[in-house]
Parts: sequence; C-alpha cells; structure tokens
Amino acid sequence: MYGFLLEISLFISLGILIYMLALVIPRVDETEEATHTHGRLDRLLEKLPLQAIDERLNGLFEKTLRRLRVFLFRADHVIDERLEKLKKAGIREKGIDLFEKINNDTKE
Repeated sequence: MYGFLLEISLFISLGILIYMLALVIPRVDETEEATHTHGRLDRLLEKLPLQAIDERLNGLFEKTLRRLRVFLFRADHVIDERLEKLKKAGIREKGIDLFEKINNDTKE
C-alpha cells in the first residue's frame, strides 16, 4: 500500500514538473520564417527525384516483407511436418535423453 502511494505521489509530482516546464519554455512564433540562403547542396537536393526514390524503396521493402512472409510460412510448414513425424513415431511420448549419446561417447 505504501509503495502504491509513493508511486502515485511520484507521478503526480512528475506531472506538475512537466506542466511547470511547459509554462516556462518560450514559444516560437510560427509566422516567422527562417532566413536561409540556398547553397550548392540545396540546389543539388532539389534536383534529386526524392519522390521516385521513396516509391522504389517502399516497393522494395514491400517485396522483401512478402518474401520473408513466404519463407516464414514454409519454415512453419516444415516444422509442423517434423513435429507430426515425431509424434507419429512416438518419440515424444518416450522421451529422449539428449545427453545420453554424449555421455556414452565420453565413457568409451
């Protein structure tokens, strides 16, 4: 109960602190425009077809995600088949001592 009260008082004081900081921080007027000189780099960046590059990267990302999904489905199917084979063989019911072979090899 004391931990709960401590936690509540901590979060209330944190909220008050954030509220006070928000009141103190100076506000920037959105109507003012920053003066910026256009240099060579800005002109070069304006010439780049950023929209086309973005579309191609999105297409590549989408194709990669589709291929990954297909790969995961195939891996899931292989794992399911393997588990069914083990279940049919009854190995899961008997149990396997994984270290039995290692122990036998070290004794020899």
